[in-house]
Amino acid sequence: MNTKTKIFNFSSTFAHGAGLLVLCAVLFCSQLILAGCSSHSEGAAISTELGFVDILIGQGKTKEAMELLQRTEKLASTPLESMGVYKRYVILGESGRAEKALKKGLRKHKKDKQLLAVYGNFLLDQNKTKKALKVTKPLSGTEYGSIYAEAFLSYALETGWSADDLFGKTFFLFRGHKKNPDHSATAKEKFEVFYDSRFVPIYLDAARSTKLSRWARNAAALCMKEGNFAKASEAYTGSVDSLEDSLFWGSVFYDAGLYTESLEALVAGDSFPGSVALKIEHKALEADDYYLLEEDAAAEKIRSELIDVILAESVNANAGLTSYAKQVLPVVYVNSAMYLKSKNDLAKEFSRLDTLVTKFPDYVPGLASYGDYALYLLSRPPEDKLSQDLRYAGLRTMAMEEEDRIPKISLEDALVKIDESLERTNNPRLIVIREQLLAQLHREWETEHKASRVWPLLEKNALEKASLFPDDVVHYAVVVLLNNGHEQDARDLFIKYEQAKHEEELTGKKKKVSDESKDDIPPKFEPSEHPELLNLWEKEAAAWFYVNDGRIDEGLEMYGHIIENFAKRTPTMNSGGKSESVTNAYINIANIYAGRGQGVLALDSLKKALPRTLDEGLKADVLYRIGKEYYYQGDYKNAIRSLQYSLNQDNGQNKVRNRARLILKQAQDRNK
Repeated sequence: MNTKTKIFNFSSTFAHGAGLLVLCAVLFCSQLILAGCSSHSEGAAISTELGFVDILIGQGKTKEAMELLQRTEKLASTPLESMGVYKRYVILGESGRAEKALKKGLRKHKKDKQLLAVYGNFLLDQNKTKKALKVTKPLSGTEYGSIYAEAFLSYALETGWSADDLFGKTFFLFRGHKKNPDHSATAKEKFEVFYDSRFVPIYLDAARSTKLSRWARNAAALCMKEGNFAKASEAYTGSVDSLEDSLFWGSVFYDAGLYTESLEALVAGDSFPGSVALKIEHKALEADDYYLLEEDAAAEKIRSELIDVILAESVNANAGLTSYAKQVLPVVYVNSAMYLKSKNDLAKEFSRLDTLVTKFPDYVPGLASYGDYALYLLSRPPEDKLSQDLRYAGLRTMAMEEEDRIPKISLEDALVKIDESLERTNNPRLIVIREQLLAQLHREWETEHKASRVWPLLEKNALEKASLFPDDVVHYAVVVLLNNGHEQDARDLFIKYEQAKHEEELTGKKKKVSDESKDDIPPKFEPSEHPELLNLWEKEAAAWFYVNDGRIDEGLEMYGHIIENFAKRTPTMNSGGKSESVTNAYINIANIYAGRGQGVLALDSLKKALPRTLDEGLKADVLYRIGKEYYYQGDYKNAIRSLQYSLNQDNGQNKVRNRARLILKQAQDRNK
């Protein structure tokens, strides 16, 4: 049987995730390859007769072939034999007799999928679309579903119906077209119907049968448009056919939280050619997947490759980069610098940061990381007298040589770069970073002085609406006030800010002051009732105030929201403290449970906090708390082990050392 090919071209573009453009080209190619089309598959008797028909056709004796085929048709009793007869009628150009042969076979075998598929394909060739649609409906969800999909899409084009008409309950009861096609509609208007999510099963039918990824991508794109990323990932056919296809499925799995599957789809596309811009996006997502899967070394390897790819795009990288590369490159540099920082490779970390602030002088996370590097150098202990004496004598130890290889920058240098960027951008985040660096530089400032700097900072950056300020500025002000003994001022500022910020959300919930009053006022904004409206720092602040006010359950719930929304590893390592916030949320929840005498729950929360931080001081604190909980539960063996780990976690920041030693001694005494 000859394979027939039908092609339709539809296209749509959906914006999704971090700017990923998903091009959904609906390109259909139905293929029907049936074993029954070969004479050797038919019964022995009829096979012989059909063989003679083939010989007569080959000799050009069409009249004799037709006479023999008509006699042979009466012998056909199986679906394969009916299809064999059908094939010869088609070859002879007898479409009417060919259709009758199929219909005769279907009267005996109504549910045979191959017969239905062949008949549906025949009807489509004859432009009998509506009839083909009815015939092939049972094929939906089977290996022949592409025939049904083609019929459905063809019918939709012919009728010009809306999706509601096409998918209505009475669709298959119509005896004629419900309405005539709208010939005045533009091509775009005609194709808009195919963007309806109810077409997903149709596209999946086409994908299953044809194995064409572009059909599966259509289905996935519609699912993503509805926000159903898990369902979108289920449309994957298991293979990719281009770099673009690999990136598409990698993004789908990534947004569904399936990072292993995302990485597999991306790695499968590594060998395909593609534009530099596409390779950049592909590698950037691959690095994120490795990081999220806690394969940090592999992630850094990909980042290094990515930097090389981007810089190779142009001799003058900053001027010649594509707009997307300009977005990706600074993020990659920061992530790489944070990884190198975790490995204590200060020389390479500085190299990344120096390149970053040179090429992207207004990239806020880069300037913040540059300032953090300067702060770290400032916090390092000065060289001891012995080392100074050795230097004076012209000698250096290996440790001194290693120290000398570390690039040195001053905090003043970082502040100059921030001031220059502030002149260009006036970015509120930079205002806060500058204040934070100044506070570190001037540690001699009294707490009252630190708190007093908040008010002119707020006044200088006030927005037009009362009690509203840039979010970063208000966040900084609340933290500074809390840390410097001005709890009530911090509370008042936070409450007024939240009320002003969320007044519009509360507009639909206004209430009358009295029946006579014509003025409406918004109800008091309660963070615990609207956690979805709060960003991370607002959740943290609200939780702190709740616990401090004795509203423990509301505080516990707010910390739970932080964990629920931010517990997954974020691809941007320097990401506004999200990881630190989650760690603190676990610790605070543990404190609440411990205060309630729920030691088992407290211990579980602390164990979840421990692997989330690389900070040695915080690790020591968490290990101390774990050891303490084990001690209170009478598990002295585990208490001793945790407390010893806490004491070994010494980088000069172990603030719980004395308390850990005390409980360790008590645990050792009881364990004897």
